[in-house]
Amino acid sequence: MIDVRTFIHNLEGHLSSPVPGGLETGTRLRDLPDWDSLKALIVVASFDWDYGVTISADEYAGAETIRDLYALVSQRIPQ
Repeated sequence: MIDVRTFIHNLEGHLSSPVPGGLETGTRLRDLPDWDSLKALIVVASFDWDYGVTISADEYAGAETIRDLYALVSQRIPQ
């Protein structure tokens, strides 16, 4: 299990626009500066790179906030 703060820190490292420390669990993905399909792809790929976790396009599409992404990823991290 990964701590939510660590998850957010790692996510910020993959996104160039947000100011470090600027993301919160309630941050809406589509409200991120310069959010587009390429950044979405980077985020999904980062889950595999950082945690060995794959989520489907449908699961990703259902996520609206950082909290939603954290829930998807944290329940799948290998122990």
